Amino acid sequence: KPDATSCTPMAEDLQRTKLSEYLEHHVRVKTKVRVEEMAKEKSEAEKISMEEATKLVGMGGAITIRQVTSMDRKLDVRDRMRKRYAFKNYPHEFSFRCKCIIVFQNLDGVDVILFGLYVYEHDENNPPP
Repeated sequence: KPDATSCTPMAEDLQRTKLSEYLEHHVRVKTKVRVEEMAKEKSEAEKISMEEATKLVGMGGAITIRQVTSMDRKLDVRDRMRKRYAFKNYPHEFSFRCKCIIVFQNLDGVDVILFGLYVYEHDENNPPP
């Protein structure tokens, strides 16, 4: 466990969004179901109690999912691309939203990043490239 006097924020302390809450809930439910299935299989195969089997197949610490960024941006189209597709009335820029979603797992009091994902959302009003 981390030092009780430490002021270091943990993944759980990061701001929640509707997206991160949805993803985290879904992952936690699926993980719990899978651990229970694995424990049942182990319990039956090795003739041990469910409690003991659950401890043996336990997945470690809690999973936390947070959306750590969400930025509206514009991608400027370069001159050569605009000239090449001038006959198509090619736009000068494309607007998009960039989000970063991080999956953490708490292992021995330390939040470890398991996975990071950047998502680029393009507006439905954007013309096709």
